[in-house]
Amino acid sequence: MQSCEISSDSTDDPLSRDLRTHRQPRIVVIGAGLAGLAATKSLLESGFTDVTVLEASDRVGGRVQSIQHGQTTLELGATWIHGANGNPVYHLAEDNGLLEHTTDGERSVGRISLYTKNGVAHYQTNSGTRIPKDLVEEFSDLYNEVRGERCVGGVCPEVLHMQSSA
Repeated sequence: MQSCEISSDSTDDPLSRDLRTHRQPRIVVIGAGLAGLAATKSLLESGFTDVTVLEASDRVGGRVQSIQHGQTTLELGATWIHGANGNPVYHLAEDNGLLEHTTDGERSVGRISLYTKNGVAHYQTNSGTRIPKDLVEEFSDLYNEVRGERCVGGVCPEVLHMQSSA
């Protein structure tokens, strides 16, 4: 299990001022997946400074994982979106017609496949509908904004200090 000690510069909002004048609570976030990292980011932005992220695996990202296969990147997981209300990824998928109806009447995001032709990446849903590259990049940018791109590889140099827990 990995433990990540998180620290942040306080801002001058009222909550941050109040947190500086009173004893900081110790907060533990379980899991360094997208939700855990987003929760940690929100806590830090709110002025909390004593935040620890616990992750059972040896990497951050949760179900989101990319691997290299030859010269192609394969995505291994995170093939569905949890929750619709207030979820920017869900709304982006909905606005761009990427939701598919399921047999139980719910809507889900169709799996997005990547293939290369002459070294150029192409994206499509399971039904074969092409997805514009700029839309895929917009999803990627949104994800990286929430996750924090500087955390790639399990380390956020100025914020995250990895240490093994005993």
